[in-house]
Amino acid sequence: MPMNEKLTVELSKAQAGALRRAVASSTYIDTDEIMAEALNDWFAKRDAMASDIELLRRLYNGSAARGEVCPVDFTGLRKASHQQLRSA
Repeated sequence: MPMNEKLTVELSKAQAGALRRAVASSTYIDTDEIMAEALNDWFAKRDAMASDIELLRRLYNGSAARGEVCPVDFTGLRKASHQQLRSA
């Protein structure tokens, strides 16, 4: 049984062109290397997100156990965080 599985991925013309230029400039050996790096980054991002969610869950549960839970304005928090990102 092969260890790898071949998949077909559709990219926009701009994305495909960027991959070809990266290979042509010798930044990458081939497009497979680019896709492998992108997937590694994607997996790392998902792992980090799962860790963040678990941390938030533990913090919330700890606060709830101490009776420190209070309502949160997520819409306001989201707007404030977007404003901070724009001004950074």
